[in-house]
Amino acid sequence: MTGDYEERAVTFEILEHIGVLGTFPTGWRREVNFVSWNGAPGKYDIREWSPDHEHMSRGLTFKENEMRLLLEVMKRRRVSFDRSEERQGSVSVAGQIAKMESIANDDAMQDASEIPEGFQKGEEPANGQSDGESDTPF
Repeated sequence: MTGDYEERAVTFEILEHIGVLGTFPTGWRREVNFVSWNGAPGKYDIREWSPDHEHMSRGLTFKENEMRLLLEVMKRRRVSFDRSEERQGSVSVAGQIAKMESIANDDAMQDASEIPEGFQKGEEPANGQSDGESDTPF
């Protein structure tokens, strides 16, 4: 297709920086953020960002209910993994991860600002997000 395609500028605003999943030698980081795309209500967003947040890779966005489901699925997977490791009589990697998370959580609890609003039990984010949103950030 030529001629009919008009390039559309994508706008974004990082409403909340939640955490860094990894850093690359180039300085880019894989981050979890709460981002508003093109002025729409915020969504959870996982992607790589340049150090100045001017450039980004393709990523994944999740509505509130999708993020809660993803966390629940991962939690169930870890429990399932723990049980299979116990049956085999080996050391549970997932158990070690849970212990490390517990230590990290204890450190993070010293500063209440480290706890993302959307992840506090029973609390909905104050962004007016609805289930009627588009599945894409654009």
